Amino acid sequence: SRDNEIKKLLLEYFKNKIKSVKKEKKHLIHEIDTIIHIKAICETEKLETCKEINISNLLDSVGEFAYDVANYSEALEYYQKSYEIREKVYAENKIHPDIAEYLNNIGAVYSKKSDYDKALEYYKKSYDILKKVYDDNPNHPDIAVLLNNIGNVHYKKSDYDKALEYYKKSYEIEREVYYDNPYHPDIAASLNNIGAVYSDKSDYDKALEYYQKSYKIREKVYANNKIHPDIAKSLNNIGLVYFDKGDYDEALKNLEESYEILNEVYAYNLNHPDIAESLNNIGAVY
Repeated sequence: SRDNEIKKLLLEYFKNKIKSVKKEKKHLIHEIDTIIHIKAICETEKLETCKEINISNLLDSVGEFAYDVANYSEALEYYQKSYEIREKVYAENKIHPDIAEYLNNIGAVYSKKSDYDKALEYYKKSYDILKKVYDDNPNHPDIAVLLNNIGNVHYKKSDYDKALEYYKKSYEIEREVYYDNPYHPDIAASLNNIGAVYSDKSDYDKALEYYQKSYKIREKVYANNKIHPDIAKSLNNIGLVYFDKGDYDEALKNLEESYEILNEVYAYNLNHPDIAESLNNIGAVY
């Protein structure tokens, strides 16, 4: 049947990529089955918009997998095709979270391709839509994510003041969103990002302040599993700041703790680049 042909084609497309991506093969097959099932319903009920949305979903799935395996040109192609369909579907209501999501996806690809001006263009379009979508709730987690993404691009452009501005806006929203759970990984990530900017601006005391705040939250978040790469990352960052400050004993202490954790996290692959970087950092202290 036509459905089996579609399944065959999609599985053929992904067969050499499945092991490289986060999703398991069974998850992929489930996604394909879902898309085909909804497509059949749409065709039976002759719902044109429904059909277009599911074609868009299919294109988006292909784009997502291409993105996961770092095939950014292909990801961009499929995300843009998907976006064009969504624009038609929501022609009468372009202030829609789906439109914002697709613009965000395209921005993410441009960021990975180091086309930072294009990334900012799409992220800001997405942000403008979300501001209107959540007009009655400006402290929405999706807005925090967008602000963080914009901050990331400015950071990559070495525009540290702008990066700091957006990271702090994102952080303030997250504090409101998670006011009943201040020990949240998103808050820790934002604090870490702010610390990174201060470190690059050579404001080491401020960098240390934010890195340590991030580390304390991560200790709480992963209290039952302190052998976690985020804990190692925090310790590594703290160690590097101490190194920059000339406090080599504290630098070594934190960097070695980070290395010990990474050794356990990647026990199955001791040639992991994070371990190599950790050893390199320790070597720099000596």
